[in-house]
Amino acid sequence: MNQTTFDPIKFIPPRDKETILNLPVLSVNAVGHEKLPLGGNHWCFYLAISDTESVSLDMIPTHTIPDTVNPKGSKGNLVVSRLDTLTPVSATKIVQLAVQSGLKVQDFVAAIEKEKRHQYEFNEIGQGCRTWVNDQMDLFIDSGLVIHAMQVVEAKRAVAKQYPEAIMFPVCVVFKTTRERSARYHPLPHGLDSNRALEVLHNHRLLSQHIWPSSRSRILDSNPTRTTVFVELSGLSLQATFTSTEDGVFVQEEDKLTVGIMVQWRLKPDPNHSSSTQPVQSQVVLEEVLSLSCFRPLGRFLKFVDNFNIKTKALIGLLERVANGDISMEDAPSAHSMCLVSGKEKSE
Repeated sequence: MNQTTFDPIKFIPPRDKETILNLPVLSVNAVGHEKLPLGGNHWCFYLAISDTESVSLDMIPTHTIPDTVNPKGSKGNLVVSRLDTLTPVSATKIVQLAVQSGLKVQDFVAAIEKEKRHQYEFNEIGQGCRTWVNDQMDLFIDSGLVIHAMQVVEAKRAVAKQYPEAIMFPVCVVFKTTRERSARYHPLPHGLDSNRALEVLHNHRLLSQHIWPSSRSRILDSNPTRTTVFVELSGLSLQATFTSTEDGVFVQEEDKLTVGIMVQWRLKPDPNHSSSTQPVQSQVVLEEVLSLSCFRPLGRFLKFVDNFNIKTKALIGLLERVANGDISMEDAPSAHSMCLVSGKEKSE
């Protein structure tokens, strides 16, 4: 399909295009959806047309129509949909923007078309929605559609974070490239069942101590499922966030000036053994998925080593110590409990 035949604006349902364009707009909600696998959230706009209904302005990648700037990327579709909800149930962050009275959906779509903001392109992994939302907020305030500048400032700050953790995740991530290595698998140490292994994966403080044993680290924030740790290494400081999942945990280092690292560990059925005669426990393995990200000019230098990630080696060593009885999980403090006494730790 060539550029002249590609219409980036799609109305849902298509037959209601004119009706949608003439609907009144009472306010605008900038909404962050659920967290994405590579971090950050998908963002779009919901134009409130009543107390219970909205029209969404959602810029999404086509994944099929090549980008003109980056051939590995793709053009975007601006999807304009009439919805029977004000905001989605998947919303993790909502910032409301007050609008000029008497506006219609047409006013927002026309402003976007006038500045050719509907002609948008995503990078090779489909990132770019937050940059688009961020830029349209400037357009809306400059065009007089949105009337309170401080609300736009608040929304821009929100777009630059990842939710529900509310940790910084700058919009410039769109200029980064990410590579993911295929999953690696490691058997659990003998004598360690999956329940005890999962208990280890969910003890973020214990993981932190074994991943960075010779560093200075402190817990910045913690709850039962997420822990943020500040780590000081020789000549380097970073912030790492541990997030528990149903079957494991992932840790994301926030060193955005160079290379970002995310490791996900999960307890999974062993893909190499499908025999039903094996004990269930022997079929469970530790899965490692490693992702690296950096700014695009450095992307060609990203390489993976063949062995397990050094953090995974530290985790395997920890699991072996628990299996051998060198570490008792009953006595191991959790990150959440240690966060409550972090002030005492600092003073000591």
